[in-house]
Amino acid sequence: MKKLIVVLFLLITAGMITMTVHAQSSALYLMPSFQFYSYPNLNQHLRAAGLPEVAATFGSGAGGFGTINERWRVGGEGTYFTGANTSGTTSTAAEGGLGLFYAGYVLTKNKWRWVPQAGIGYGGLAVTTTQLVNGSISDLLSTGSNSTRLENGSAFAHTGLSIERTVSDGLFLGLKGAYNFGLSDSAWDAPGLNPSTSDRFSGFVVNLIIGFNLR
Repeated sequence: MKKLIVVLFLLITAGMITMTVHAQSSALYLMPSFQFYSYPNLNQHLRAAGLPEVAATFGSGAGGFGTINERWRVGGEGTYFTGANTSGTTSTAAEGGLGLFYAGYVLTKNKWRWVPQAGIGYGGLAVTTTQLVNGSISDLLSTGSNSTRLENGSAFAHTGLSIERTVSDGLFLGLKGAYNFGLSDSAWDAPGLNPSTSDRFSGFVVNLIIGFNLR
């Protein structure tokens, strides 16, 4: 999972640099993010095992875009996110990352911008379940592992709407709502797991935007 996240950020960074060089105007932005992904099949198994479901996650990311002919925007985003859900002596933690490229059309009025957009990306998630142990290290080792890790990832289609306001020549703020729809069911994977269950990497995303105009 960590390798996947590194690759995603490298791809997004390379794309943003390319856009910055070739676009008529460009910007970079920081992106606190909330993810509300749904994994119904995995959550069904978690409930049956007496474990908490996968919770909403919080992330931090970055993005960038270039504007062509003042209307068309081409950009990319990368986000790392984590979250945890605890109930009694059990917990379910999630961590993952995603990267995407998008195109949008810019609508403006005074200092406001509305940018509907669509794109494609790839995301991955690792879910770790833990049952807390009340005993010594010898008890833990003799009874086996108290933790399980499952991983999932797939390509997704991205649709979103960004609402932005110019604060100064070099700064803008915004809010973006988006939905990422997994393009295929992907099986949850763990060493020796067979059979498994599958879910799409799909859900709503809300991003805050703190942007910096480069030119």
